[in-house]
Amino acid sequence: RSQLGAAKAYLSVYFAQRSEQLGDVAAEQRAEQLAQESLSLHPSLKSAWTEAKSTGASPQEAASSLCSIADLDLNMMQAKQLARVLSQRAGSRQQQQQQQQQQQQ
Repeated sequence: RSQLGAAKAYLSVYFAQRSEQLGDVAAEQRAEQLAQESLSLHPSLKSAWTEAKSTGASPQEAASSLCSIADLDLNMMQAKQLARVLSQRAGSRQQQQQQQQQQQQ
């Protein structure tokens, strides 16, 4: 499971970079989906990301935390990319929840 989670994290970084280079919205959505899947499959990644979010870590601190995961082996640029995608995913979820609450009112 952990290896599959790592593979999905790497793919997420790839699709995020592709999205930035080409402005490909579908690639950005795929990056977010893969990042979320990697969290559920890679316990160390989930732990590091949960801790970074709960402590209000800066993007640099969050990336550094992701870099320190030995079996994930991300460089700093990849870690920053993954942290950005995970942050966007969390922001998208919050927006969706707020929209649903407004529609129910």
